Amino acid sequence: MENKRNGKNWIIVLLIFVIPLGIFAWLETSAKTIAKEAAQNTNTVANHNYTKVNSKPKMLKFSSPMCSDCKKVSKELVGVLEDFKDAVVFEEINVSDGSKASNDAVTEYKVTVVPTLIFIDKDGKIVQKNEGFITEKEIRTSLNNIK
Repeated sequence: MENKRNGKNWIIVLLIFVIPLGIFAWLETSAKTIAKEAAQNTNTVANHNYTKVNSKPKMLKFSSPMCSDCKKVSKELVGVLEDFKDAVVFEEINVSDGSKASNDAVTEYKVTVVPTLIFIDKDGKIVQKNEGFITEKEIRTSLNNIK
């Protein structure tokens, strides 16, 4: 009788602790993969001086790797990045990395919500600021307005 009880205890431990941890680890890996793919398609603020006026318009994307809407926006940006890569500079600022550059950008642009997309014309003037999820069509419209 004691052996059956110990077997049931292990099943309970598996159901309560081990399986949810495995699922969480799998979801974490998926989130990192999506964030990595998005990072390959955009520049990070560490590689650029985001305040410098450029001859090209810019789109700043403020996001966090664990933000679900940020991941959705990254998926919406995939086709847009290719179409506008020669006309617009894309930069991504990870608000949760704790770097001075990211914190300065968040303060300068008064970002309180992620994702936030800021569209800046070639003269350095902020043309539009979108907070929260935005569709590919809306992104394209905004980019066409700053070209």
